[in-house]
Amino acid sequence: MKKWILLPFAAVHFIPQKQIIAISFLLALCGCTKDPVENKNDNIRQEFTIVEARSNIPLKGVTVTAYTCDGFCAGPGSVLGTETTNDSGKVVFNSPGVGWLKYSKERYWPVEVGGLLVYTGTFELTPVATLKVSLKNTNPNSYPNGYLLSLWYPNATSITNFF
Repeated sequence: MKKWILLPFAAVHFIPQKQIIAISFLLALCGCTKDPVENKNDNIRQEFTIVEARSNIPLKGVTVTAYTCDGFCAGPGSVLGTETTNDSGKVVFNSPGVGWLKYSKERYWPVEVGGLLVYTGTFELTPVATLKVSLKNTNPNSYPNGYLLSLWYPNATSITNFF
């Protein structure tokens, strides 16, 4: 006795069971492939360039520390590595993904940049400057004892007070 199976995609055609088994076997044979070799090294190449603010001159010798993201990238996680920029101001990290950078150089304000994930780009360092301030006082009572002079500078995390 022949058995007939109705396939949902071929509502009008009846296909014998032996033919379905043969077709299934051929599809399984043709559809089998070797599993691709898993990439054992899931590192990403990320290149960063550090330049001087305003002049855009590449800075050599900048110490750059790369971190992973911590949680929602609210702060630096574990250290991925520390590198120094080359003559063209570039530094390269081959890692699972930089999420946070801290970079500094003598006579420049240190900088922290977060939330980078898989970002590559150019970052600036602002040189430290000397500021000479002269307060001219025409009235001896205009600046009482304990007077504070507050200064703010770019990339500052707080206001600096001078006595």
